[in-house]
Amino acid sequence: MNRFARLLEDFLYDLCFGLRQLLRNPFVSAVCVLTLALGIGANAAIFSAVDAVLLRPLPFKNADELVDLTEYTSRGVDSGGVSYPDYLAWKGQNTVFEETAAYFLVKASNDIVLDGPFSTEHERYSSVTNSFFTILGVKPAIGHGFSASDELPGGEKVFLVSDALWRRVFGASPRALYKHYLLDGESYTLIGVMPPGFDFPKGCGIWTPIGTLGEFGMHDRISHGYHVLGRLRSGVNLSQVEAQIETIQDGLAKAYPSTDADWRVRAKPLLSEIVGDVQTSLFVLLGAVSFILVIACTNVVNLMLARALVREKEFAIRSALGAYPLRLLRQNLTETFVLVCISAVLAVAFAKWGFALIVSLTSVPLPRMEPFRLNVPVLAFLSTVAMLATFLVGTVPALEASRPNPQGIPRDGRQSDGLARRGGRLRGALVVSELALALLLL
Repeated sequence: MNRFARLLEDFLYDLCFGLRQLLRNPFVSAVCVLTLALGIGANAAIFSAVDAVLLRPLPFKNADELVDLTEYTSRGVDSGGVSYPDYLAWKGQNTVFEETAAYFLVKASNDIVLDGPFSTEHERYSSVTNSFFTILGVKPAIGHGFSASDELPGGEKVFLVSDALWRRVFGASPRALYKHYLLDGESYTLIGVMPPGFDFPKGCGIWTPIGTLGEFGMHDRISHGYHVLGRLRSGVNLSQVEAQIETIQDGLAKAYPSTDADWRVRAKPLLSEIVGDVQTSLFVLLGAVSFILVIACTNVVNLMLARALVREKEFAIRSALGAYPLRLLRQNLTETFVLVCISAVLAVAFAKWGFALIVSLTSVPLPRMEPFRLNVPVLAFLSTVAMLATFLVGTVPALEASRPNPQGIPRDGRQSDGLARRGGRLRGALVVSELALALLLL
């Protein structure tokens, strides 16, 4: 306990001393803080986007078990979806899925006109099978979902709405349920409201049962307008899924050569299908801002080396009075830690601003993007980057300061030639490295 108390006392002393040293050179300290804050903030902003889009699990039941199936041709033509009869064949003959579902692809042109009680809206919609909501593990917050009869052609025309649409168009009134409204001029009954935050497919505000497409839509083998979802059975992997569905598809190709020949099957985790090519772009950006952090640290290391040269006499006197090199090393690392901590606090503001800038500069909407949040993963990443910056910035100047030569200090207090030469060579090497990193980043 005495050793721990002594270490804690020394650490608190080092913190206070380091803070006083920063205040003695406010301009240099401000430049170092701003430089590091920009580097750390850029990394935090990009990581926040990576966390929101790629790392955070989908808000569905056991989302890692969900697989998205699409069709493509051997000529490289990607249909973007599956025909409904093919889906029925896959559903009935597979043994790799616990459950399957299909939903109509939502595109910019898939708008439906809703004549609500207070206004008329153009809203994006999707026709889904009865199992669509059960496979996702999502239930309507108000009302109920589709029944088995709704999936049949000629069944009752009903629909579900998103929470946002319910509040905007129906005034969030429960009395709006089980009343008739016009969808593209046809009468439909509102039977339920989905829970807040449910947004799948992306941008969809209205869901109708598959039976509303009629007999033609249920037997159309030419159109490939559906995505198929499957929940993997225990112990089944994607290779097994593709192999079995390919076998089923080969049988369909023989039975219906005019429409099903040459179609192949692709299986992906649902998350990969949703984020698409954004995954590569975000990881490239994360690598790029890592270089920015290294360049920022290189700048600060140069400033810290220059400050170490100015304080050479102080370090030599402390060494002559009995300070061990490890003690001087710890003191300098603590000063750097204080500097980085102040930068990290400021970096949060830069990260929030940078995150908004990333969203505004993207040419297409990023999937699953949310406002910047300082949640546990982002905070852990920010802390890791701050510790890494402390190591990068503090090690070289601290090592230089921890080995002074008391006999080499001139009586007039000027810098010794040895440390000046070592510092000059180091700073020259750092400048060369910084320029090389900048060119690589460009």
